[in-house]
Amino acid sequence: MGARKPILASMLVGFALVATQSEAQVNTPRANTGTAASKRQAVPAAAGAPAGAAAGTAAPAVESGPSAEELARKRNAELERVRKRIDDDAKLRKADQERKAQEDRERALAAKQQRESQEAQKRAAFERERERQRERKRLEQERQAQCVITPVMSDDDIARCRAARGG
Repeated sequence: MGARKPILASMLVGFALVATQSEAQVNTPRANTGTAASKRQAVPAAAGAPAGAAAGTAAPAVESGPSAEELARKRNAELERVRKRIDDDAKLRKADQERKAQEDRERALAAKQQRESQEAQKRAAFERERERQRERKRLEQERQAQCVITPVMSDDDIARCRAARGG
């Protein structure tokens, strides 16, 4: 879609140039160029016989194309259409850019939420492991607390101390 803007802008410039040239041609009176056809037309007028009288019909004096106002109106209408197309293309490009930016923001937000979720899972796993280690340490201390070495111990006390110390 980005390639359309230069094309439309060049069309607008080209059309303005053509319109200006055609307007200049309409406003400038045409001189006799000296072609054979113009000489043939000039001869009856020079002889004093009107062109319409020779043919037997009355012809309008000057039969030209559209008037300058009409050409200007057409040129302005075409320029307006081209400008509208350029504006529409610009609006579409802007809307497309905004849509892409919104999609990028949504993707970034989703990626951020996923990272945060993964980090939370890692923290939770780490906390569970720390809790297990604390529990093991507490149980070990509890077993060792059961074994109190005294100068006189029974066989049950000695067996309990051996089990508490892992031996």
